[in-house]
Amino acid sequence: MDRRNFLQNHLDENLATLRNNEADTGPEQQQHLMTVRAIIKEVVPVLDEYNDALNKRNISTTFTHNDTMFTFLMHYADGGHQGFSIRQDRRFSREYQLMDLYRNEEGKDHTSWDGSSLVGDAWSIKEFEEFVQKSIDEYLFYSPRHGGVKELR
Repeated sequence: MDRRNFLQNHLDENLATLRNNEADTGPEQQQHLMTVRAIIKEVVPVLDEYNDALNKRNISTTFTHNDTMFTFLMHYADGGHQGFSIRQDRRFSREYQLMDLYRNEEGKDHTSWDGSSLVGDAWSIKEFEEFVQKSIDEYLFYSPRHGGVKELR
């Protein structure tokens, strides 16, 4: 394909397709979003309680949320963090996923997830709390490698 055709036709066609896919708000997507909002509404009070408990123990945390996502981080003394987030995976599936967030010993930030969707028959608040508790345990386990926990000031 010559440059002119690529720049005037092909590029615009591909961008239009991409934008149409991003704007997909069909009934299935709307139902998915309603389910995500219900899950977020259910977990925010739970995470508030864990956040308050960690802060009472002088551990620095960041907890942000809106109706379609949240991020929960526990901070290390060296500036690193361990935590998790729920947000839409825009790279692959467009599903909402629970993702692990952490900074390794070399100071590099990482995001990992198992590729499964948060929305579905497998969702339960009990399993979510087990995930939260496991994340806190991992944070405490790795804290010596990061100079300990970051204390509130």
